Amino acid sequence: EKCAADDVDQTIPEPSPGSGRMISSGCTIYGMESAFMTEMAVGDTIMVQHPTSLRVEERTVVGILSQRSCTVGSAFSTDLISTTLYMIRKDSIVLQREAEAEAKATREAETEQPLEQDEVSKALQKQLEKRLRKEAAVLKTR
Repeated sequence: EKCAADDVDQTIPEPSPGSGRMISSGCTIYGMESAFMTEMAVGDTIMVQHPTSLRVEERTVVGILSQRSCTVGSAFSTDLISTTLYMIRKDSIVLQREAEAEAKATREAETEQPLEQDEVSKALQKQLEKRLRKEAAVLKTR
């Protein structure tokens, strides 16, 4: 069975450098000379080359508190205690497209009425939760 999200352009955006540098404590990211509210949205991915393991680690943004503070769905393998450069991948754009397609398909199946913003918001929340479950599963298997 084909779902609405199958028709959505799921091209993964290229990462771009984030402003300033960051450190982390658990699931909280603190920026120095950063612009989190301007550069990121909930659902985007923060990518860092971890200074200890030298592996690129990716975490999904679940909340943006200010230009200098945001939260991610799960902590990095260890806290980033030295200021670290980071990249931002705008995955929120793909999540938004998937949510709109899902909400539209659901709405069309039920009625001929136009979409309401609340329906898109609920679908977006569902897509974000799905991504976080997938991210958690990947972390457990490593």
